[in-house]
Amino acid sequence: MIKIIRSTISSISDFLILVYFFLIFYIILFGGFSIIVVGHEVSATSAYKPVSTLLILFIIKLLVANYKKEIEKKKILLAGTLLFTMFISEVLARGYYGVFVPQDLAWASKNLSTKRKPNPDQLFGIDVIRVSGNKKITYEYIPGIKGYAANQPEPLPISINNLGFIDDEDKTHTKSRGKFRIVGVGDSVMAGQGVHFKDTFGEVLERELNQRLKEDGVDTEVEFINLAVGGYNTTMEVETFFQKGIKFNPDLAIISYVPNDFDLPNFIIKKENPWVSKKSFAIFFINKRLQILANTKYGKFLGNITWQNQKKDLGVVELDMAMWRNKGALNPIGNNYEFVPEEYKFMVGIEAYIREMKRLKQKCDDLKIPLILQLDVPEEKVVENRERIAIQTAKELNIPLIKDHKEVRDFLKKRNALPEFFCVSDKDCHPNKWGHLIKGKKLASYIYANYLSRN
Repeated sequence: MIKIIRSTISSISDFLILVYFFLIFYIILFGGFSIIVVGHEVSATSAYKPVSTLLILFIIKLLVANYKKEIEKKKILLAGTLLFTMFISEVLARGYYGVFVPQDLAWASKNLSTKRKPNPDQLFGIDVIRVSGNKKITYEYIPGIKGYAANQPEPLPISINNLGFIDDEDKTHTKSRGKFRIVGVGDSVMAGQGVHFKDTFGEVLERELNQRLKEDGVDTEVEFINLAVGGYNTTMEVETFFQKGIKFNPDLAIISYVPNDFDLPNFIIKKENPWVSKKSFAIFFINKRLQILANTKYGKFLGNITWQNQKKDLGVVELDMAMWRNKGALNPIGNNYEFVPEEYKFMVGIEAYIREMKRLKQKCDDLKIPLILQLDVPEEKVVENRERIAIQTAKELNIPLIKDHKEVRDFLKKRNALPEFFCVSDKDCHPNKWGHLIKGKKLASYIYANYLSRN
């Protein structure tokens, strides 16, 4: 009777061990970062669960196996070898991560993003940026990039000019006589994510002011230099003004404010302690290598729908953020940024925001040029401490604050529309061309009345 029970348990454990090995290999080879098994997500971040179960099953197998049978010995040897190989792979992956993986975009862009030649007709974020030599700027646009943004409902041109900022024409630092030059620093809102460059509020501002000056017979031409880069925070924006904006000899500066200006830039990696994490570093690294292979001529065998989707990878942005960056912190207020890498803490939080705004205001005062803060936050979202801090900081530093909340309310009321009317799409609530139009006109009215009008 005992032999029958042991034999039954041994057979069941054989079957379950086989199932769990297949599950783990499926996660590695075909599941990418995440698959759904019986309604539950299994990925590199939770692979320890099936591995732990597999280890328990292997121990059970050792206890009930009939070692007199050669086949049993071979099955135990095979399963043990695979488990030992997985264990060694995990140890090596964690050791490699702990010793060699830094917390910066440079390493990530070379080792953790898909190696592929950018397609001008489908440009992702990682295709248009490069690492900056300035730590405070972190990353910047690649000069001369031309093409079309990926994942847009209609063709959306991308044009990075000769000096490395978004514009449909090349620029020079030389300023001709009679030109009033405005330099803007900001992030994806000012850069115009999701809209044509001609519809961005900087271009609206430029056209509006030139039209008014022409009507008034004023021999002055306004030029807006848009130095905004998607994902920048205030520290990066201010440093961009210092290193790039001043070279244009501006007559006025505009800095845009959005809620993530207190936060870590988009492309910074959180480095964990690999020896306490439950996540599988081996699976993650293998997935990335396979993902790179899938985008080469040798990766055709990885042509199923899962890998086809991963071929659309955005690069560093689409890393397994649950593994590399603690998103659970949910945009903390203040200086409580435990999840931020030590070397980047100087650029996040309230103190960093206030410090950089003071630095920018002082420089503009030294240059004897006005500074304007454009509040790019919908009225219904101005509820957090960070918005009140930005508003209070502007007031204390005597920086004019421009917001378009009244104009937006009036626009929506006339059209009986909801705030979503201003979103680029149902998946992206960056302002569309109507949102940019209102922002540009509001800024133009203020600048004209205070700095350009004959009166």
